[in-house]
Amino acid sequence: MSAWMFRPLRTTDLVRLHRWLNQPHVACWWGGAIEASAVEAKYRPRIARPQAVAPYLGLYGDRPLGYLQLNRTDLSAGYGPEAAGLDAFLGDAENLGKGLGADMIRAFVRTVVFADPNVALCVVDPDPANARAVKGFARAGFRPAENNLMVMRR
Repeated sequence: MSAWMFRPLRTTDLVRLHRWLNQPHVACWWGGAIEASAVEAKYRPRIARPQAVAPYLGLYGDRPLGYLQLNRTDLSAGYGPEAAGLDAFLGDAENLGKGLGADMIRAFVRTVVFADPNVALCVVDPDPANARAVKGFARAGFRPAENNLMVMRR
């Protein structure tokens, strides 16, 4: 049994998300430093209406360690309606290099993404220069596909 649990992001998580998005290991791949007001503006609508992009908090036991967002309309669109897109990161640098990212992603895909019987594959698009992300997705079970995408099938 996995120690990972996932719950929808809440407005009370936005302070933590703001801090995480400004961590150097996240900011360099997620568009740079971001103001708290911009986090509020971007993520409040996703919390209120998670249809297109559904934001989640990844908890290891009861400790929030990561952010994940499930997307049914962006990069997954090229694979058809049976595909879902995923973005994810571990929030604090102290948790890097321990296999937690791959474990979190693997558990999320199994328990959340593939819980939808209409989803047959999950697609990610890590920057090829982000070796840590590429390796983590591969360790989680994703395989290379065209256009620098990686895919995990049910």
